[in-house]
Amino acid sequence: MRRGRNIVRQVILEGVPMRELAARCGCSASAVRHRLGDKLRATLNRPSPLLLPDNGGFVLVVDALWYYFRKHGLWVLYNMALRPIPGSMAFFLDPLMLEGREHENKLRNAIATISHTIRDRIRAFAADGFRSAGPLAQENGWIYQRCHYHLLAPLQSCLGTRPSTPDKKKRTAIYRLLCTALTTEDRQELAAVLESLHELQAGGVRRATRWPGVIRQFLRDVGAFRAYLDYPDLQLPSTSNTVEAMHGLLRRVTAHVNNPDAVLRRAKAFIRLHPQITCQGTLQQQK
Repeated sequence: MRRGRNIVRQVILEGVPMRELAARCGCSASAVRHRLGDKLRATLNRPSPLLLPDNGGFVLVVDALWYYFRKHGLWVLYNMALRPIPGSMAFFLDPLMLEGREHENKLRNAIATISHTIRDRIRAFAADGFRSAGPLAQENGWIYQRCHYHLLAPLQSCLGTRPSTPDKKKRTAIYRLLCTALTTEDRQELAAVLESLHELQAGGVRRATRWPGVIRQFLRDVGAFRAYLDYPDLQLPSTSNTVEAMHGLLRRVTAHVNNPDAVLRRAKAFIRLHPQITCQGTLQQQK
């Protein structure tokens, strides 16, 4: 059998199924599983290798990855990354796996795993639009940046490609207004755009679509969507795509396991072996 380090690299970093690896090594899958378990325990028992700057503040970027297991039901993996201010790299903390749907109190539990020394240096909070995110940021004294991608991406698929699509022109107009409202630095232009959105919300598109709700959501949290412009010194990312990128990697690594404990072990080991991802100040999603 190949050395343990190579097994961890192939299974955890590359996502190779254990049966396939066993065939390559000419041994049983149980032997690979036993060896992998030993190496994972050694990796997870060591202190986290996270090396953060000694000074300066952080932006906390948070997102959740959902898993459904046939025998264990719904579980959510909470991932958190710290982006130094200033800085262009995000450093991932150990994730937390909790049973049940995504919930404010569970996110509080995840944030509570961050040491007080580090938590006291957090200045801002970037996340998607989960309920109570604003109050959660406020009670910690953080600036809240709502993710642009989670606002716009669902709408892109609803613009319609056929001329006969109901309200196509209005949908396109709303989408462009939202993009302008997210990015303009002209206060007069912003005021005009917000007035137009108010009018469209009142009766511009069919109530059966999601568009009125999206407009209402944006108008309610416009300050959070534009925090990256209002607080340029924090260099806030306008999306949570840094964590989304990590989720893409974790989905591959955990694709062949079927219980929460195994997912958490693999996710934690992967993050410890791959703790940093580039996180630029502003990652626009608009077209």
